[in-house]
Amino acid sequence: MRKLLVRTLVVCGCLLLSTPALAQSPSLRGSSGSLIKQNVVANKEGLTRLKSERDIARFVKAGLLVAIPNGRYGIRIDPRLERSRRYCRPWTVQFLKDLGTRFQNQFKKSLTVNSCVRDIETQEDLRDRNGNAARTTGSRASPHLTGSTIDIKRLGLSGREQNFVRGRLLLHERANRIEATEERVQAVWHVMVYQTYVR
Repeated sequence: MRKLLVRTLVVCGCLLLSTPALAQSPSLRGSSGSLIKQNVVANKEGLTRLKSERDIARFVKAGLLVAIPNGRYGIRIDPRLERSRRYCRPWTVQFLKDLGTRFQNQFKKSLTVNSCVRDIETQEDLRDRNGNAARTTGSRASPHLTGSTIDIKRLGLSGREQNFVRGRLLLHERANRIEATEERVQAVWHVMVYQTYVR
């Protein structure tokens, strides 16, 4: 009979009991499977993929997208991000507020968001410049098109600060509230937040 190994992990001062070592553990590594999962969740939650700037403006007016609070709750927006795209879903903003507040209380500085909602045209332009950018259709489409996803900058954060964020992301991923990827080409955490985060 094969022996099961049980491992423990300490994250942000909390002791987490992992599943047996033979089971798949959560990881912040990107994969095709992770992108497919994000699209499955987006479909299950009935999230629309936004086609144009007009769609974004319409969703903002209807309250389906809300502004990211720049300079508050331990969050700042990269000044290069276009003003028309500084929005995301309400539950994603709540996640950012919670994470940013914890980070600011711990380190007395803010986290930087450098990408959030995108429309199809913006994503197509990005694909022309960046071979790693996700598609606009199909099971591997970019979840940024739904407004539920943000990129958080890693550049400028110390090892301790990065480990703090990784720990929080793993906690929420284990609870099936988010799907997070630590991207290697761009130094960001890509985070899709599920509606279950606020439930």
